[in-house]
Amino acid sequence: MATRTGLALLRNARQGDAQAKLALGRVYLTGEHGLGKSHATAYHWLEMAARAGLEEAWLLIGREIALETLKEPAGALPWYQRAAAAGIAPAQRSVGLWLLEQGTLQADNPQLKREGIALLEAAAAQGDLPAQELLGELYLAGRHVPKDRGTARRWLERAADQGSLRSHAPLITLCTEERDLPGIERYARPLAEQGDARASYALGMVLLGRLPLAMPR
Repeated sequence: MATRTGLALLRNARQGDAQAKLALGRVYLTGEHGLGKSHATAYHWLEMAARAGLEEAWLLIGREIALETLKEPAGALPWYQRAAAAGIAPAQRSVGLWLLEQGTLQADNPQLKREGIALLEAAAAQGDLPAQELLGELYLAGRHVPKDRGTARRWLERAADQGSLRSHAPLITLCTEERDLPGIERYARPLAEQGDARASYALGMVLLGRLPLAMPR
């Protein structure tokens, strides 16, 4: 049930108070004051606050709500582009992903893809974990970019350093191809401890002093 504060924010926002719209958007991001958590509703109020001229609103949109989760991402894109230009890493990632998708849809448009990769790299350089994971996978597969195992390993290792387990499987593959036994052990052990069969095999082989057979990617 909504609290008095929540009801007051709703009333003021519906009456056109821009600051109340901003505050209400924040509330729906967190689920406070008994109003429940909803990124779609948060976007609704934050977008209205942004239209009223509140910079903090579109910065929050770019930072807290992934573009790809919205029902009409194309209509929301300008706010994300503005946030990306302001250096908001999640917004850079969201716009980068959108550009890669559009670059594929529009007769494999290389310019859009280059712009998308540049934004993903800008986000990853700021420490955005999903961007680091994705870039490592793209460079490893040669998707949207020339295949580059060195660049792939660099981004995947940065992701792993932040606690990404998703990056460990491709890193095991890279380390196996490079005959890097300490690297295989470092990345296989956490997955093996969670019951991953392939990682357990790789770890077991390394502990025996042998190189595991290369795993399919």
